[in-house]
Amino acid sequence: MGERKQNADDINDIYESFGQSQMLFVSDVENILSTTLEDRKKEEPNYEFPNVVEKAHTYAKRFSTFTSASEPSYVKDTLSKNGLRPHEIVMLGNLCPDNLDEALHLIPTLKVTADDADSPSLPLLTLAVVQSCRHTSGKTRKK
Repeated sequence: MGERKQNADDINDIYESFGQSQMLFVSDVENILSTTLEDRKKEEPNYEFPNVVEKAHTYAKRFSTFTSASEPSYVKDTLSKNGLRPHEIVMLGNLCPDNLDEALHLIPTLKVTADDADSPSLPLLTLAVVQSCRHTSGKTRKK
C-alpha cells in the first residue's frame, strides 16, 4: 500500500510540472520528464518512474523533435508572433512536415490562418522555422 501511495504522489508531482503549460511539444514533455527523473535520482539514486510515466518518457524521448530546451521556445515565439494558433504551432513542431503541401494536408487550419494573416509568406515562414529547428536537432522522421 505504501508503494502505491508513493507512486500516486510521484504522478501528482509530475502533473504539477505541467500545471502552467497549455500545449506542449513532445520535446517539452521529454525535457520535463528527464529533468524530473534526474532530480529524483539525485535524491534517491535507485529511483525509477512508475510504469505509466516511464512509458510516456520513452515515447517522448523517441518522438522528441528538438534537442535543446531553447528550440521549442524559439519556434513558439516566432510562429505565435506571425499569427499561428497554439495548436497549429505544436502540431507543426511535433509532426515536422517535409514541405508546405504536407503541412497543409496534415494541418488544414494552416491554410485558413495563412489566408487570414497579413503576411502572404506565413506558410513558408512557418515551415522554414520548423525545418530549421528539425535540422539543427539532427533528428529526422522515419518514413
